[in-house]
Amino acid sequence: MVYQTRTAKVIGYLLWINPSHPEYMDEQYLEAVMVDSSPPAPAYKDRSTGLIIFGVLTILLGCVCALFVPLVLFGQIMSAKATGTPSNFSVLLPAVSLYGVLALALVGLGTGSIKARRWARALLLIFSWSWLVMGIVMLIAMAFLMPKMLANVAATGSTGHPPMPGVMTTVIIVMLAFFGVFFVIVPGIGASFYGSRHVKATCEARNPAVCWTDGCPLPVLACS
Repeated sequence: MVYQTRTAKVIGYLLWINPSHPEYMDEQYLEAVMVDSSPPAPAYKDRSTGLIIFGVLTILLGCVCALFVPLVLFGQIMSAKATGTPSNFSVLLPAVSLYGVLALALVGLGTGSIKARRWARALLLIFSWSWLVMGIVMLIAMAFLMPKMLANVAATGSTGHPPMPGVMTTVIIVMLAFFGVFFVIVPGIGASFYGSRHVKATCEARNPAVCWTDGCPLPVLACS
């Protein structure tokens, strides 16, 4: 309503200045005036700095995953030397493959976040939500299972040293706090950031070309 009133005032003013001028009576000219007087597009907050920060953190997380590859292999070698048995690296193949794929994926996604790529925002949003859901399930399971596991360990220990409830409680609290921060709070922050409309608008403004993730809903993309 405000837009129509404002446009009518502009057109009336032009006709009042010179109603016989052919340019003012031209329909295309009046349409151009109406377009120019349209309200501006809603603004968004530029999140380029945040995309860079989260991208660097994602790359660092990928580097941590890459470090687990030699650590797992070194642990197998040291275990074989301690027990005097030959090293069985085939058992480590799933873990090494998982850490290697995660490292490559996170480094690539972090680089895409720094460049404000649309596909990187979409995939990191899916990754953050998946990480968060998995972390909540793990945290709930640990809260139920850890007290029983520690009680069984204490029961099978030395009978001359009864279990200390204070120590067991401290261990449970520390482990739950670690898993809560790393598997709930951290991915929750990532999901909140990459799910922001400002982040989406920033990526679309810096990369106006349509991306392959734009035509697919995120839940469908996550399940594919």
